Amino acid sequence: MKTFVYALLMLVLVGFGAGVQAQDEGERTIFDKDGEARAYLAKDNTIYLFTGESAAYMTSSRQSGFKSIFGMNGEHMGWFVDGIFFNHQQKVVGFFDQAPNVSVQASLIIPEKYPKQRGFRRMTRPEPLRIVNKPFGIYRWASLEAFLRSGMRY
Repeated sequence: MKTFVYALLMLVLVGFGAGVQAQDEGERTIFDKDGEARAYLAKDNTIYLFTGESAAYMTSSRQSGFKSIFGMNGEHMGWFVDGIFFNHQQKVVGFFDQAPNVSVQASLIIPEKYPKQRGFRRMTRPEPLRIVNKPFGIYRWASLEAFLRSGMRY
């Protein structure tokens, strides 16, 4: 019995260590609607897929309390507020693990990431003036990966 408890404890610790190793200091994992880790936000506010591709970046918005998300192609993609990423249709595309009012359980498994492929940021167009309505706990969802890939340069 003692051996089983030690083995179980080691599995938990190894699993936890693997998740921590996938993230560098100051980076935050972005989860999709199913609670799967799909991307991460680096210290320089660039959003990377775990494949290493830079997809988007965040800047301070003209609207207080919000951050704007721009694709590497220069297009405004959506907004970030209170740990949640919204697209132009006000659908949630992703969230940080402790975002309020998100009822999806985030996965404990964070995939290994490939080396970062720094992308060139094109000149941005102005963000649209739009207020994101924040209903409490009632969200419509959209695909995080499709959202991020729409901002990539090809």
